[in-house]
Amino acid sequence: MISDRVKRNISAICIVIGTVCVISRVWEVIISPKSGSAWFELSGSILILFICIDSYINYRRRIKKESH
Repeated sequence: MISDRVKRNISAICIVIGTVCVISRVWEVIISPKSGSAWFELSGSILILFICIDSYINYRRRIKKESH
């Protein structure tokens, strides 16, 4: 079974990758603000980033709770 520390670290890596994706999608929206697909891709990237952040926070809390 994978430990919570490994899952937290994987979530942290996903946050970094997700942040880069959101920046890329924001750039696409800046270039063509009337493009519906650019807005759709941006909202999807933000949603995935928030899911990664939420899982990171949950694993961080578990690790803190286990260490005390």
